[in-house]
Amino acid sequence: MRLCEIKGCDGKFVARGWCRKHYMQWKRTGDPLGTARRPKPTCGEDGCERDHYAKQLCHRHYQLAKKWGKNWRELARPTPQPRAETCFVDECPNPVLAVGYCGSHYQRLQKYGDPLGFRHRPWTPRLNGAACPWCGGAVKRSAGKHKVFCSSGCADASWTAGPNGIRHNSRRRSALAREKADLITERDLARLLARQGGLCAYCRLAAPASIDHIVPLKLGGRHSIGNLAWACGSCNSSKSDRLLFAWRVTQRRALALAA
Repeated sequence: MRLCEIKGCDGKFVARGWCRKHYMQWKRTGDPLGTARRPKPTCGEDGCERDHYAKQLCHRHYQLAKKWGKNWRELARPTPQPRAETCFVDECPNPVLAVGYCGSHYQRLQKYGDPLGFRHRPWTPRLNGAACPWCGGAVKRSAGKHKVFCSSGCADASWTAGPNGIRHNSRRRSALAREKADLITERDLARLLARQGGLCAYCRLAAPASIDHIVPLKLGGRHSIGNLAWACGSCNSSKSDRLLFAWRVTQRRALALAA
């Protein structure tokens, strides 16, 4: 029986005069005794020291060659380098993420269309102890980097009160009407008024002066002819944004207390 040619080894011959153990060491390292190590191949591209993956290229260059074909060196896009610019917003030291803004201001730009803050408020850095523009209280630094008001209550009150809040509610109501609107013509409104006999749909006494939504827009009603009724100014303002039965119950209670 032929044995391994390595001195002191009694293993059975497999290939190249060696046993399986020494043959596998030679195949793995280039030396049957395992004393030397075969150098690990690297990428064949100039300046690239990554490990070899396939076709004398590293994994990144192999993927580029697979995607762009033979002329991948001319067609492949260069790797983008990180930019060192800062955010376009004044006094913001954060690095640029996209379109000239940092991550925080870029998210605001996508969500509100304005990188300068929530509900188009100007962004200004706030220090500990800054005064709240609504109540005059101190704004804590721990409340948030871009905090303007001392609490959410002051923020909501400053937004809903005054002419800005009135315009906001009016625009919101118009937007709801546009979203839920059906085609209503002057002829439809005239027929509705004739069907009511020219009187208020609720009290049947006064002449109607405005159009009311039977199911309010706020509660999911549609701006359609089936959800409209001519009403006098008193009934319309008294009903407000309540459902008809809830408003009737309130009227009955008021009459009972008055009696």
